[in-house]
Amino acid sequence: MRINLLLLFPFLLFAMQGDVTVHIQPKERYFVSEKIVLQLDVKTTGFSVSDVRVDTSDLKDLIIVAPKSAAYVQSEETGGESWQVAVYEYELYPLRGGEIFLAPLEVSFSGSMGYGQPKQSFTKRSEPLTLQVDSPVGTDGFVLSTPKLTLDVEYKPDPEILKVGEAFERTVTIIAVDVPDLLLPSVAIEKQEVLKVYDDEPRLSLEQGKASRVEHQTIIASHEGNMTLPEQKLYWFDSVNGILHAETIEAVGFKVSGGSATMTDEQHKHSKSLWIWSGIFVALAALVPLLFFIVRYERRYITHLPRSINPRE
Repeated sequence: MRINLLLLFPFLLFAMQGDVTVHIQPKERYFVSEKIVLQLDVKTTGFSVSDVRVDTSDLKDLIIVAPKSAAYVQSEETGGESWQVAVYEYELYPLRGGEIFLAPLEVSFSGSMGYGQPKQSFTKRSEPLTLQVDSPVGTDGFVLSTPKLTLDVEYKPDPEILKVGEAFERTVTIIAVDVPDLLLPSVAIEKQEVLKVYDDEPRLSLEQGKASRVEHQTIIASHEGNMTLPEQKLYWFDSVNGILHAETIEAVGFKVSGGSATMTDEQHKHSKSLWIWSGIFVALAALVPLLFFIVRYERRYITHLPRSINPRE
């Protein structure tokens, strides 16, 4: 019996089948930038599925977040065959409205008849799909879709009264759920002749379904007079309740008086050179007494040497 099973094993391995299917988890409507779940089922008539690799490079007009592993594994009966199915859930975030074509996915994987048994490799292509994506009513172009968004603005110090050259800082924090951090919009300040704006690199993070974007700007008043940071609006769409929201960063006005508190770039360069030469002068001034002391000490030392070892004799 053992010999017969060994002889039959190659035929059992050859008879193993593999397949892949994809479908969009259903919702009533799909909106721009809203999370859409593409379910990929990787199947084999063996006892396990492994070594899954998926090529998504042909998917366009989407941000794709790939899963780190299968969401779950299940068994199903199809056509009288028992299949092991590894289910992978890909998050898709459309970047535009209209019809989006989902090109076939090329999926490579292995199946095995059991632990320690040889693997059989498969390469399959899924069927193409189309996705109809809506833009929120009253919007034109990209609008972030999320069930919840918060925006916080902080100024340090209070920029009510400044002198020319003085600076203050603005920190804007945006937090949203069920979106990748890459989709959170920027709230950069438009450049102005009377204000110098320096932007730090935004800090992005994604933890436990919450995405955050922190933008930090340093603003320097370069002219005297009455200045204003204009109002800014950030629109986002609550796709759960179908409501378009607008978060507002209020306009900030402040007065800039004369009497420069800081220096221009040329003044900075001049000041830097002055400090360098001052440092050299101080170093030389300290070195002269030290050299004088060394020379004087050497003379006194040589003078008081015993005559028998005085090198000058």
